[in-house]
Amino acid sequence: MSLAHATPAAAIAIPHAPSAEVWLAWSPAQREAFLEEARAALLAEARVSPEGRPHQAAKARARDALLRWFSTQGRHIYLGSEEMVIYPLGEAFCPDLFAVLDVPDPGPDADRTAWVVAEEKRGVDLVLEVLYRGDRRKDLVDNVTFYAALGIREYFVYDIPRQAVYGWRLPEGGPRRYQSIPREVDTLASAVLGLELTAAGGRLRFRAGSAELPEVQELLERANRLLDRQVSRAEAEGARVEEAERRAAEAEARAAAETEARIAAEARIAELTAALAALRRPAD
Repeated sequence: MSLAHATPAAAIAIPHAPSAEVWLAWSPAQREAFLEEARAALLAEARVSPEGRPHQAAKARARDALLRWFSTQGRHIYLGSEEMVIYPLGEAFCPDLFAVLDVPDPGPDADRTAWVVAEEKRGVDLVLEVLYRGDRRKDLVDNVTFYAALGIREYFVYDIPRQAVYGWRLPEGGPRRYQSIPREVDTLASAVLGLELTAAGGRLRFRAGSAELPEVQELLERANRLLDRQVSRAEAEGARVEEAERRAAEAEARAAAETEARIAAEARIAELTAALAALRRPAD
């Protein structure tokens, strides 16, 4: 659910940004003052309908899965979560998750607090809202018009209670009015991400072809299983080595015993041969 443009009666009015020209002409102090005003308004609205942990977890898992996927593909993606977005002449808003392609993610220690289109020279490519206990009309009706008017290429909603995903896309070269993304069995394809979205196992999942992008916990479980197998193989190999060493030691001991017995036997034979020769010599 976006903490944006539907203002409760008790909330502070969310400010509209100036034109790009005015923004760029503002001093750093003027820009920061506007961001603080927008942030205060959005925080006031956020206190009206807190979403809770399922909402937070869904956003975090989606962001993590996408960051890892794009990293493995050698591609850049900027993913903002609960980060303000400022379009020229537009109302400040704060989507659950937004994506901008081909922009490196600055990492968790970056001090960026807003995506300001006038500064970045480009808008948002995709927005994902997570609907849990929030305003269904805002996410499924109002935002469809709001994000399309901004020129955001794709918009998705993950509906937790109904375990469904809805999606809209701007037509190529057409008016800024979203068209519903056709559903293929249980998935919706994102042209922006090059992935499919689906609700499966009580989670929002992303698919590349037929393979689901793994979550962190799943990767940890896989790593633990692999480590367990490696430890088991190492232990088994160690047991085989110990057994081979024991057998080699036993064989060496047997060989040594056989050599000692042979030497003793040869010595006894020599002794008996000498005694027999002495008996055969004629007496003087």
